[in-house]
Amino acid sequence: MKRIYGATTRIAEELDVIGPMNVQFLLTEDKQLRVIEANIRSSRSVPFVSKTLGISFPAVMVSAFLSQGESELVPIKRAKMTHIGCKASMFSFNRLAGADPILGVEMASTGEIGVFGRDKKEVFLKAMLCQNFRYPKRGVFISCDVDTTAEELCPYFERIAHRFPVFTSRQTARVFLDYGIPHTILTQRHEDSNPSFDAEVAAKEKFDLVIQLRDKRQDFMLRRCTRETATPDYWIRRLAVDYNYSLLTEPNVVRMFCDSFDINANEIEIEPFRHYVPRIYHKMENHNYTMLHRHKVGLCITSTNNSKVLAIRLKEEKIALTCFHACLGGVSAKSEEIAEQFRAIGVPVELVDLRSEMAELGFDMVMAMVGKDTNDWHLSKLILHVMGFYLLQAMRRRQMTVVAQSSSRGSKDLNFERYVHTLFPQMGVYNPWRDSTLLEEFPSDAHKIAFLRRHGVEGVSAPVELHSSVCGITHKPRAGGPAPALRMVRPREECLTTPEFCSLTFRNARCTNINGAEVTPLQALQMANEIAGRNGIGLVRTREGTIYETPGMTLLTKGLRFLYDVCFDHSTTGMFCLYSSHVSAQLASYGLLERHTQSALEAIRYLTQEVSGVVELELNQGDVIFLKMSQVAKPAKKRLAQLQTEEELEDVFQPGNGSFSDVQW
Repeated sequence: MKRIYGATTRIAEELDVIGPMNVQFLLTEDKQLRVIEANIRSSRSVPFVSKTLGISFPAVMVSAFLSQGESELVPIKRAKMTHIGCKASMFSFNRLAGADPILGVEMASTGEIGVFGRDKKEVFLKAMLCQNFRYPKRGVFISCDVDTTAEELCPYFERIAHRFPVFTSRQTARVFLDYGIPHTILTQRHEDSNPSFDAEVAAKEKFDLVIQLRDKRQDFMLRRCTRETATPDYWIRRLAVDYNYSLLTEPNVVRMFCDSFDINANEIEIEPFRHYVPRIYHKMENHNYTMLHRHKVGLCITSTNNSKVLAIRLKEEKIALTCFHACLGGVSAKSEEIAEQFRAIGVPVELVDLRSEMAELGFDMVMAMVGKDTNDWHLSKLILHVMGFYLLQAMRRRQMTVVAQSSSRGSKDLNFERYVHTLFPQMGVYNPWRDSTLLEEFPSDAHKIAFLRRHGVEGVSAPVELHSSVCGITHKPRAGGPAPALRMVRPREECLTTPEFCSLTFRNARCTNINGAEVTPLQALQMANEIAGRNGIGLVRTREGTIYETPGMTLLTKGLRFLYDVCFDHSTTGMFCLYSSHVSAQLASYGLLERHTQSALEAIRYLTQEVSGVVELELNQGDVIFLKMSQVAKPAKKRLAQLQTEEELEDVFQPGNGSFSDVQW
């Protein structure tokens, strides 16, 4: 690269070039540089290189044109590279009948693709897949016209044979036999009047990748051949293209293909452009804390060791840091205590009260997902949405330019970055646990705890991961950890034996009154949590050991479901179930921010805008029993479908006469 840089500089000085210049080099077998062409123009590589390096070369060019001296030139600043860019050509040999799919000095490409990745194996495989290369599943056919080339590639061919059945030409089979590589011979046109290769290509049953490595010394003959004089290797390549097989014709590509075997093609990381290129348009996302000094950094904190370690570490680096903590109304999280812990470290803390916003989102989920019998509500994803939507707004109001996360990399954290990129693209993202320096400094939880204790801060390894808000609590026990203690819901055996009666008033499918008291969404959830919790309602346990406590949302859902049964006709029920399923699926996959999800929520609001009435319930040791309904604003004239199960409609107690009877709407 230094030789290329030096040669380019000398050419530019000799030609007195100011601005873009395109130079193409050829590296010979004896490592000599040869210039193919040099001309004063901007090539198609300029925009791709600009994006890859995070440098706007068009701005640099204009600066060179207009500047009067070196002091006026736009400086070129490069961040530490954390990614690799690859530009690959696209070809259309399948549209050119009879064309030989080999490359020479002529321009044969009809397009280009660009990809980014973490290493060369990843970008190679991404580039291949973007070129419509299909990863083999059945087998591989290998034909190599030069024995020395075949011998050099035998270690790679052996790796292919370990993964796929291998089929070869007769010439290649001799080399494979010497190296003990299992294979099956397929005959060709010059060897057999009924060649088995042609038949198997047409059948598309035994292999789906063709590797054909020709003798390039014979290329001059290929360019002059006709259909009658075409060589055997030509027919292998041409038939592969005609029958839409993936085709490799270069030894270096074969080597890279085999080296990328350890990457699962179905699990390749697909991220937006800004995820890979940190400094384009003045972004800071390359996860190197030394780049934070010129920024105002907002750190999202909780009471975890990760938050404390990062706050201390960034403070030691003298970075302009402000910690932000979201108060979500959880019974297990004391926001003021958490803030005081970080203020004691010496960092400023902003408490952002998001309890009302959390309650509003909880009401939306009650309205939209009322049809599910057992619901864990995906509480951690609701918390992520509220923090991503509202906590980032608080950071922008305080003029933060970079958002830092304190948790390790996972689906939740990647989606939090997506909130930043979608809502506030002008902000950068710093994820410390992708910073190689911090990863080396803190390879385990034990190192983090030791670091905190050296700084006089308590560090504890929590046996249970908690997500707490006014909507409920999620307990995720760690492997081998003790069973978590319940915080909101009493076990059934500890509930009172006497029933408790509850009256819920709904307006537009939202609870506005509980037991005669007008309530806001936040007050409604707080009261419902208390009432339902002491009656053992809203507890869900999974096979994996996770426990969800959602007493308030469960109680409101049970009451609203009875009201839906009265107000929805058959058509409305069908549309509601369609939108509800979509919202539920998108919430589970971190898709609540998507426009189609928000559109589905808006459609549900429209469907439920006339759902109003009073529902009276009996709560008894974990059970919610319907008593009666009144003041229904607009009951459906004809009920053809119901959201309730048959069991819920049987034996409903009607107070007043002490008897059981059918439900009369």
